Amino acid sequence: MAARGADDGVCPDGRTAAELAVLLQAREDELLAVVAAASASQADTKGRAATFFDEVVRKVKAGVAQNEELERRYREMARERDLVVVARDGLAAALEEKEREMGGVAGERDDARRQHRSCEQRLRAATSELEECRRRLSAAREAEGAAQQRVAVHVAECDAALSAAERVRTEKADAEDAHRCGKRDAEEREAELRASLRAATAAEHSAKLAMQDRERAANEQRGRAYVLEEELKKQRKKMDEYVVEEKRRLDEAREKREVDERELRARGESADRARAAAAEEASRRERLRALEAVETMRRASEVAESSARAAAADHAADVRREELAADLARSVADEIRRRFLAGVDAVKHGRAGAPKKKRIFLDPRTDELYWLAPGAPPNPAKASKRFAVATAVSVKRGKATPVFARKAAAAAPPATCLSLVNGGGDGDRDSLDLQFASKQDRDALASGLETLIARLGE
Repeated sequence: MAARGADDGVCPDGRTAAELAVLLQAREDELLAVVAAASASQADTKGRAATFFDEVVRKVKAGVAQNEELERRYREMARERDLVVVARDGLAAALEEKEREMGGVAGERDDARRQHRSCEQRLRAATSELEECRRRLSAAREAEGAAQQRVAVHVAECDAALSAAERVRTEKADAEDAHRCGKRDAEEREAELRASLRAATAAEHSAKLAMQDRERAANEQRGRAYVLEEELKKQRKKMDEYVVEEKRRLDEAREKREVDERELRARGESADRARAAAAEEASRRERLRALEAVETMRRASEVAESSARAAAADHAADVRREELAADLARSVADEIRRRFLAGVDAVKHGRAGAPKKKRIFLDPRTDELYWLAPGAPPNPAKASKRFAVATAVSVKRGKATPVFARKAAAAAPPATCLSLVNGGGDGDRDSLDLQFASKQDRDALASGLETLIARLGE
């Protein structure tokens, strides 16, 4: 059964080489799709992270710049407030000095008070603006904290994405290892199939040459049949024209004779005219007999034409049967070669010792059978003994050789045994004696070996 599976192009798991190739291609496409998806996801993640980081940095820089601006304005307001305070202190001192000095100058005091109130209003406005700047600075710091939290979350997402990508790469590496193993097995199987294909191609080439010779002969026969048919058509056409012309002449003669008879009866002429009419009638009958002979010849030609066509059709059918028989023999021989190239399990009976289980192979270079241990791969270099198929003269079914007459082969069922006899003798040195698992296997292999021996002989 293992030999059958290997021969039919089926892997041990039940799949054919074509299905395995399709599966490998699908796995490669799936791996490429996974790699592309992982690359796209990683690129998208990197792009989103870079964009997010750039946005966060921009906002942080804007917040820092805003904080710096608020701090600058706060320092300016503080300096202005200090100046105002200094100015207020100076004005108060000056006012006191003026009040001490001028005591009665109320207008200047009122102006100084108004200026003091204006400075206080400005100071309050600056204080309010400073508080607003502080509030905005606090909001910016809170936004910076939230941004840092979002950055931390995004970093965690990136780490998770990197972990997932690492898992995908690991799975990809495992799948690539499995793919390499499957590819190596497929290449080994492909090498075996190529060897079988080379042998089949050589056989097909020789068969094509033989087929071309047969087609050439058939074409020549068809050409001769076509020429004969054309010639028969021409003869039939001439004969038809002659018959038509003769009928026309007979009709004219009959009309003329009837006219003459009427005239003779009307004029009452002599018997010479009557004899002339009788001679004319005899001549007409002679022409009718000639016309009948021509018609007979035409029918004979049609019969001959039909016979020629039937012969050509029979010849074409014989050629087609020969072609079909050759195709069948070639297919059987190619099939038996493929089976023996892959290996056929059998029990080999020898001249001495107990029967041994072997795996029988065919060397495609020499067309010799060799045998190795059960389950061994084909390797002609390891074969110590060989049997040339081309020198075999017959395939004997059953236990028909002295080897099978030995006591060691008594338990072998005859329905499962066959012998390849070499050179025309039945000696135990001139045969390869094999026992198979069933009668069906024995019959199939015996028929195939007979066809292969015949083709090798040709």
